[in-house]
Amino acid sequence: MSTRRDLLRAAGAAALSRAAMGAADDGAIAIDPTPRFAISPWLYMQFMEPLGVTDPSVEAAWDYNRDDWRRDFVETTKDLAPGVIRYGGLFSRYYKWREGVGQAEKRPCKFKINKAILQQPVDRAQAARLLTQGKTDLLREFISGKTGRSFAAYLVMDDTGKVGFDFPPREEDTTKSVAQ
Repeated sequence: MSTRRDLLRAAGAAALSRAAMGAADDGAIAIDPTPRFAISPWLYMQFMEPLGVTDPSVEAAWDYNRDDWRRDFVETTKDLAPGVIRYGGLFSRYYKWREGVGQAEKRPCKFKINKAILQQPVDRAQAARLLTQGKTDLLREFISGKTGRSFAAYLVMDDTGKVGFDFPPREEDTTKSVAQ
């Protein structure tokens, strides 16, 4: 990598050689535009700063009522299809940029889930299934915080990473008599 000092040395050497050749000193410096090395494509990115607002990009693109990105912002970003997105503003206060550097497959997973949800143990295999398939097996030991009754459900993860419940169809109660 060239340093400022290297540039000054080269400029000085060029000036000396011009003077030695008897060239007129018109104060101009000749610059060779030939690239000395390839520029990484990772340097090019899209800075997502909405036009016409003074707020930082994240502030303007966040829907505080839904606690999620504005849908029009997400769709516009998808249409632009930038290779890399750099966010500024408030997001940079909370974004752990070191977790986003390097090859994705070599970065540590930062997903966190409680070992038990509503007293239902969630083992490593079920957490892995939730991450890879978006849904666990049917878990039968949940205890309702409101009623204290047990229930069965699947844990599911939506596209935003939020975890919720998916309930199996209710079984018919055959003990009740049918009114005639």
